[in-house]
Amino acid sequence: MKSVALIIPYFGKLNNYFPFWRKTALNNPSIDFLFFTDVPNSVCGISNIKVYKFSFDTLKQLVQSLYDFPIQLMSPYKLCDLKPAYGEIFHDYIKSYDYWGHCDVDLFFGDIRSFITDDILREYDRILSRGHLTLYRNTKEVNSRYKMCDNWKYVFSRQRNFAFDEWAGTSIYWKEYLSDKMYDEKIYGNPDPSKYHFIDYQWKQVGLNRTNLAYEYKDGKLFCHYLENGNLHKDEILYVHFEKRNLKVETNNLESFYIIPNKIISKSQDIDINFLKKHCSSRRIYTPYYKRRYDNLKRKIFNLFLDDINKI
Repeated sequence: MKSVALIIPYFGKLNNYFPFWRKTALNNPSIDFLFFTDVPNSVCGISNIKVYKFSFDTLKQLVQSLYDFPIQLMSPYKLCDLKPAYGEIFHDYIKSYDYWGHCDVDLFFGDIRSFITDDILREYDRILSRGHLTLYRNTKEVNSRYKMCDNWKYVFSRQRNFAFDEWAGTSIYWKEYLSDKMYDEKIYGNPDPSKYHFIDYQWKQVGLNRTNLAYEYKDGKLFCHYLENGNLHKDEILYVHFEKRNLKVETNNLESFYIIPNKIISKSQDIDINFLKKHCSSRRIYTPYYKRRYDNLKRKIFNLFLDDINKI
């Protein structure tokens, strides 16, 4: 079996549903999760979760030591742009692995190995294109491919975020020049953070009219339930990512639960059409999204100001 390590630098307070993330990670014992964090006691390393006590300043020094030009890394959020470079940044920690990758903690995993098989790992150098979960073959050549993007130095030397780990950066390069080396199937869920109810980004993009989404975790597997043309459907998925979304926790059962807008609840009944219509069809305005938009706008203006200052 190919060995895989997922790298997670994390600084600050963990979200309220982190115990559920942690349980879905522990239920994938053949994948190692490497935390570099200033909250080691909150993460609590055990089994396949490895915890390294790291301050953000220590990480900044480590990153800067690899480059001969100033790296702008004023906040942990900027690490998103550096994700494609983790293979070089954390080289000493991943030398023994066949594959390394990065993932977020605002998601829940299903059975990773049932979707990312050894056959897929043997054939492809990069698995998936989104920043919330991406894997790379652990070779010197692959680990340095982010430098093939013409703008990588510009991105690394600016404080604002460019989504360099996704379609605004490295994913475009891979799709244009290395598409035969990248596996990028739609095997995960990613609800639109601007909506109160769950509407999957990629289903919207291709015009699929799938509504009333709910997610179920059971026996180490993750399922998406939804309605399409009035019919009930259930698909197993690799993971579901809750981008910038608050989830209220209403159950202590980490092994078996439902996720509906916008909370984690116990499995008190089976999911059927009536359940989805009752719990997953709200069209209310999702006010946290607009607050984040406002906060992001202020941060972007501030970062643009910092970029201008750095040019002087």
